[in-house]
Amino acid sequence: MGSVVAVLNMKGGTGKSTLATNLARGLQKAKAGEGSACIVDADPQGTALRWGNAQPEDADMPAVISVSLPLNERIPGVADGWDFTVVDGAAKAKDRTRQCVQVADAVLIPIRPSGADIWASEWLVSVVKGRRRQTGKPAAAFVVSQAIVGTNLAGEIEEVLERFELPVFDGRTSQRVAYAEALSLGKTVLDTDPSGKAAAEVERITEETLQLLTDTGT
Repeated sequence: MGSVVAVLNMKGGTGKSTLATNLARGLQKAKAGEGSACIVDADPQGTALRWGNAQPEDADMPAVISVSLPLNERIPGVADGWDFTVVDGAAKAKDRTRQCVQVADAVLIPIRPSGADIWASEWLVSVVKGRRRQTGKPAAAFVVSQAIVGTNLAGEIEEVLERFELPVFDGRTSQRVAYAEALSLGKTVLDTDPSGKAAAEVERITEETLQLLTDTGT
């Protein structure tokens, strides 16, 4: 079975789908080749699925797959055919989130520079640590999301997040129109503007995700 990377946060609006779609494309490009990366849309809102449906017919993009519950039984069957499976998690859905954690090799927690997002992460962190005590997995890290360009809020939030005893990626996403434009086209910023600042952000997050998986031996 390939590596499963779950993008999770109990709070809505943290940029889970944006991170999941762009990261999956980054992993696909890093691995290169058929069967390299797919996305499991575990969110009833179906944002990743709509993104997949919007893809151009000739696009070489990660496949988007919908699975039924329970996710901890369905996701491994999907992941068996791919090098990387990126799970786009659901907000405000404890059962779905817990099931994703159970099968993940790594959990990325997108979090905006706000107190509300930090508070909403506490339960998820406890679930991750609980499973890790039992099995040694998953690895986990915070990814600062939708940072406002030109402010130091992202830097300040890193100090607050230290109390969770999880790493914070150096790579982060910023509030850039490029992300929304790419999502609406069924593409990623790696395709619409590969030399742009947003693409550089995704490439950095991809590198750190691969290193996180390597450190855990997956």
